[in-house]
Amino acid sequence: MISFARKKAVARPLVWLHIGHGKTGTTALQHYFVARAKADPGFHYPATGRLPSGAHHALFPLETQARALKEAPALLKEMRAGIGPDGVTVLSSEHLCYFRPRQVAEVARTLKGCEVRILYFARRQDELMESTFKWSQIATPGKYPDAERFVETETAGFDLMRRLAPWREAFGDDAIHVRLYHRETCGRNIVASANLVIGLGAIDMAGEPATRRDSLGSTMTRVLMAYDALHDQPGKRHAFLQDLRRIEAETGRDRSALFPLPLRQRIMARYADSNAEFARAFLSAGEAAILLAPVAE
Repeated sequence: MISFARKKAVARPLVWLHIGHGKTGTTALQHYFVARAKADPGFHYPATGRLPSGAHHALFPLETQARALKEAPALLKEMRAGIGPDGVTVLSSEHLCYFRPRQVAEVARTLKGCEVRILYFARRQDELMESTFKWSQIATPGKYPDAERFVETETAGFDLMRRLAPWREAFGDDAIHVRLYHRETCGRNIVASANLVIGLGAIDMAGEPATRRDSLGSTMTRVLMAYDALHDQPGKRHAFLQDLRRIEAETGRDRSALFPLPLRQRIMARYADSNAEFARAFLSAGEAAILLAPVAE
């Protein structure tokens, strides 16, 4: 009788891809991942392809970043070679939620042999688009002179189902883990929410950073937009921006809506069908109620 020895099952490395969305606490979370990797030997947050911000943007450049696109394949190969079977590895870049199907397919090929899971923080578009617009006034002055133009130009980028479509195709719905970013859900503690989803326990991390890329409140954003409309003085703009931040710190942030009510209503009406499908596929009943609620006045 011929006997055949069973092959011992080889553990597949567990890799979490945190794909964004931007303006859902991504920078704070990426800083946390960097710090945790230093304190937790079972948690891996590769240095390869990681920018000073903590994001793996060099591994996952946007299609408009020609030089980075040329360098990314070698970096991806180097990063993959460093992933072992022990612990959990996390890669984080909000660029990933904008990847096209062929780019996601390339990510899947790179991580072949790994158990890949996707972490995506979604957000209501009326809040998400306003927050992104506020940040654009700091980061890219003059690109979007008014909210209406921003909303009309960037519609496709904020369709939640569209953002997840290539990831569903490549990895299947069972690999995708979605949380709704909102003050009533995980918005107050994005780190705790990510740890819960990934399965990371709490550890003692002295000096754990809480860095965020804060936009300005609504009033100071309007002041900055007025300044940019009147002045073309890049050298002085930084000092002016810092003054606005200082004043806001002293007087308190204006948390009222920057976008007018009719615009916010049009935004949510535009995504109504897609959001309903997204809620059915990925959200709890409580999260779905928040995403699909009428715009508050």
